[in-house]
Amino acid sequence: MKKIMCYFGTAVLLTAMLFFSCAEEERITYYDPDAPAPAKLDPVTVTVKNLPGKSVIKYQTPDDENLLYVKAVYESAPGVIREAKASVFIDTLLLEGFNVAGNYPVELVCMGKNEKPSGAISVTVSPLTPPVIEAFPSLTLNASFGGVRGAYQNLHDSELKVSLLADTTGTGNYELLRSFVSTGRNSQFTYLGLESKETHFAAYLQDRWGNRSDTLYSTLTPMFEEEIDKDTWTWYSPWLPSDCQVYVENNATLYGPANMWDNKNPMDWTAGTVGYAILPFTTTIKLGARVMLSHITLYVARIFSGIAYTDSAPKVFEVYGSDLDTPGDNLFGGDWNLLGQFVSTIPSGNTTPTRADIDHAVDDGDVFFFEPTENIPNPYLPTRFVRIRFVETWWKVSGESDRLFIGELDIWGKYEQ
Repeated sequence: MKKIMCYFGTAVLLTAMLFFSCAEEERITYYDPDAPAPAKLDPVTVTVKNLPGKSVIKYQTPDDENLLYVKAVYESAPGVIREAKASVFIDTLLLEGFNVAGNYPVELVCMGKNEKPSGAISVTVSPLTPPVIEAFPSLTLNASFGGVRGAYQNLHDSELKVSLLADTTGTGNYELLRSFVSTGRNSQFTYLGLESKETHFAAYLQDRWGNRSDTLYSTLTPMFEEEIDKDTWTWYSPWLPSDCQVYVENNATLYGPANMWDNKNPMDWTAGTVGYAILPFTTTIKLGARVMLSHITLYVARIFSGIAYTDSAPKVFEVYGSDLDTPGDNLFGGDWNLLGQFVSTIPSGNTTPTRADIDHAVDDGDVFFFEPTENIPNPYLPTRFVRIRFVETWWKVSGESDRLFIGELDIWGKYEQ
């Protein structure tokens, strides 16, 4: 109690000191309101570098003691006036937000400390095609199990938002399903939970200045899938020799493997599984039914949200399936079929996860689709057992000792006879 009183008294004293010091201090004038406007820029020193959707103007800063900053005024799109400013200590202006490639007049003005403007000089910039326009031809929409998948190439790693819309009522009115923001060079997005019926979809790109691409329209029929009921899942017993059987030493109940399908993640803090072994970790689940897999979703436990796309979150893994009654341990001996090889990536495309990336890992989960590849000609074989082989975490690679955090595992597909 005495300690609390001490801190409280200190806060009151500091507040009083600040109040009286502010009340007694006179305002200091740092500029001369009667000083003349600063000299204008010398056009001879001005150079322009044009880039996709932007231009960089470089100049020699006038030697004028009244100069505070240099300002560029330009129209980035019809009726959209923008300004770019640079202090007296900088000799470069970045002009952004242009909606199309072309020639744009720019006025450059030197501003005094008293806000008096110099005479303006005019230059012309010619920004190249903006990333939002350049990326549009690569935008694609395709039907997937349970929804729609899209992709586009963002060659300049710009921050772009793709908006996915659908005419779900069949009346010609498109409603926004969801927007996805990414800076990734090869950006992908997925929207699930749709009925397996023909639907009109639309998508367009937008940059952070509000410039929009054209709109892509596509009529697609999402393929049928349903979530595989976890009530029938059990661990394959007895354990297969190569399965990871070592879990948190003192709390197998809290962090045991069955928490991966307890339907409590991401809201329940107890959800999660942690293994201590040498990578790769392999674990086997008996589904209790015969199913064809369409996609799986891995969630990060909310209590461990800080490890999303870092530390001991899964990064590289493989999924195998078997339709035998009692498959053996050897993954490559004929009892198991390789159904998918997956690599987790940061949704935003950044090298480190953003807050939105972390929220995605906890709330939406990372979705991995089973698709035919050169190594996997048919990933849709019926299976009774699922075996997941975690090869790398975001921290450790195969052959190194590590732990593994998984909040929840969902499996989607179709029940087979």
